[in-house]
Amino acid sequence: MSASTEGWERLHPRLVIVGASWFLGPLATTAVSAVLAGGLSVSAAITLAGFLAAFLVMASIMVLRWISTRYRITDTAVEIHSGLVFRRKRATSVERIRSVDVTANPVHRLFGLATVVIGTGEQVDSSDSARRLALDGVTRAQADELRTRLLRRAPDAHGDEATLARMDWAWLKYGPLTIWSIAGVGVALGGLYRLLESFGLKPYELGFVKGVYYFFADMSPWAAVPLLVAIVVGLGALGSTALFVESWWNFRLSREDEASFRVQRGLLTTRSLTVDRSRVRGAQITEPLALRMVGAARTNAIATGLGTHEDRSTSPKSALLPPAPIGLAHHVVAEVLGLPDSPQRDVHWRAHPRVALRRRLFRVLQLVLPPVAVVWALGLWLTPVLVRTAWIAGLVCLLAGVWLAFDAYRNLGHGLSGDFLVVRSGTFARRAVALRRDGVVAWEVSQSPFQRWSGLVTLTAAVAAGRNAYRVRDVAVADGLEFAERAVPGLLAPFLEERGERVRSDRAATARHTPQTARS
Repeated sequence: MSASTEGWERLHPRLVIVGASWFLGPLATTAVSAVLAGGLSVSAAITLAGFLAAFLVMASIMVLRWISTRYRITDTAVEIHSGLVFRRKRATSVERIRSVDVTANPVHRLFGLATVVIGTGEQVDSSDSARRLALDGVTRAQADELRTRLLRRAPDAHGDEATLARMDWAWLKYGPLTIWSIAGVGVALGGLYRLLESFGLKPYELGFVKGVYYFFADMSPWAAVPLLVAIVVGLGALGSTALFVESWWNFRLSREDEASFRVQRGLLTTRSLTVDRSRVRGAQITEPLALRMVGAARTNAIATGLGTHEDRSTSPKSALLPPAPIGLAHHVVAEVLGLPDSPQRDVHWRAHPRVALRRRLFRVLQLVLPPVAVVWALGLWLTPVLVRTAWIAGLVCLLAGVWLAFDAYRNLGHGLSGDFLVVRSGTFARRAVALRRDGVVAWEVSQSPFQRWSGLVTLTAAVAAGRNAYRVRDVAVADGLEFAERAVPGLLAPFLEERGERVRSDRAATARHTPQTARS
């Protein structure tokens, strides 16, 4: 073997079948549509022919991809070469590798394949294939071997892993407590409607749909509306529970050694993510309103290289726990950050000025009064029913808005806990973020016109992880600047010196122009 080809490996040839197997979905949908319509319509046949042409194109692309992709792992570097016409060569030092993400969707698992994504600490979104280091189409055994080699683990190291958390099926009750449990029903029905229409079917003409329509049309609105709401909520709860099971089946969070931790989970799509502790810049505990009412929360790591959108509480990549009791969330954060207690719990929250509450109450008036006024005006013109509707809806929305405004104000907070600065805000989803103080690379100080009038400021901590920016909202100017300087000493010094010089010069100018009163 020549030096130019020594050590190079290819993806598995079954990748071609996996890449082209997406055609099975449209084929099954066409078959179902043909059964519902009593035969294959002309539009369905044309659509099917289009899918078949796309299938042939995709199969050709996957063959070329398999032929042209090679990878090599040495003691010092990882190299990936791909492309036939436009060649792309990517390489990174083994010393830069901070995580290895091994995933396998149902089709990959059917053919015994997996995808290995190599994280180097660089912020790269999953859609950026040009910069993303990924091997899509290696066998499961190869994926495990790559993970061991890239992270320099002993082959049997996983046998000594310390388990930090395992799946507890008592957490299943938290699955439906999300807004997506209801919104998902509408999304699914809308997608099904559009899909049937694309095959020339009119869903509202199907016998089953007509039967459902007439069933509710014959009922009193006082009975039909609650029943319909109950059905939608029930379907949403079932869907959310099924999604919870699929996402968190066989969940395990473990500490491989003092330098890394590993998250494993998934029923249909399995995922194994190993993260180097040195790239972790903090953690986020998110309490959506429904979960907060039952004492539960979501937990996510804030780490470099996970992508700019991976700090979301619903992110599958940065999640450390499924929705779980808040006490366990604090425990896991402490373990991952290597602390005796989580910074979100071991912190003295500094209160925000009362003017921040007035700002939130004013927002409620801005949102509620204009639509209520429009409906009320239409009622004066058209019918008194709209007037009564405007008063009732306005009162209900105003009371709910005031409650949410007070809740949002109570949730505001910031403070310092050892090597971490902690920020909390939100009402529909209260987020408490702990960031390493040495990970903050810059502060942004901003003021809206209302904030300037009220003496408030918003501080934004820039971090090379997560969403890259975390805000301390509506804090008093002096308190906010003092907090930023204490959190990261010296970072705001030029700004504070400039501000101090400006204040002194303003005072001097004021003194020069103030008339002096002589006393006898």
